[in-house]
Amino acid sequence: MYLKKLLVLSVVAMAGCVSGSYHTATPIPSGAVELGIAAGVVAQTRQEQVYDDLINTSDGTFLMYDLFLRYGVNSWSDLGLQFNIFGALAGSLRADYNVNLINTDSFALSIAPALQLLGSTGGGAERISGDLGLFFDVYKSQSTIFSLNLKPGYEYFSESVSLGSGVLLHHRIAEGWFLAPFVDVYMKPGQKNYAFELYGGIGLVYRIL
Repeated sequence: MYLKKLLVLSVVAMAGCVSGSYHTATPIPSGAVELGIAAGVVAQTRQEQVYDDLINTSDGTFLMYDLFLRYGVNSWSDLGLQFNIFGALAGSLRADYNVNLINTDSFALSIAPALQLLGSTGGGAERISGDLGLFFDVYKSQSTIFSLNLKPGYEYFSESVSLGSGVLLHHRIAEGWFLAPFVDVYMKPGQKNYAFELYGGIGLVYRIL
């Protein structure tokens, strides 16, 4: 019984939580594949009502790790998968489809709907959240893209809205290799269910053309 409650709370602690954004509004080349790994630190304060008589409150910092894969579908879109590891008990799988709307030498804009499934490695509860990302590449050069994003979302389990935002610097360090430092913020307003999380870290990306 104790283990079951622990598994449920571990999922609740990260449900709809902040996630790193490792892509830009500019899609990767058609047919290209990107493989990446990232690590960072999350600072959080959150409260969630799990049952009528059980409220989970969590504050503090912890490490998170991400593995991600991206595929260039065509000249104006790419598809991404992202696996997040949170300690030893829980993780998430996130999928997004990034559709470019504007792409110039100095600016790009895209829309990226995403779904995220969260669960525990011990077979505990599973939860789904979704968001609709808007990505803005405000600086572009041959080696560097500086990108901003907004991600309004909805959590199906808690039936609550959320808002994410972030910044990403995508910088080529060698042929096919990129560094991607990032900062992402996640907010969920509410009385019984609220959250504020700050996630900062760095990713390493390898692109196969």
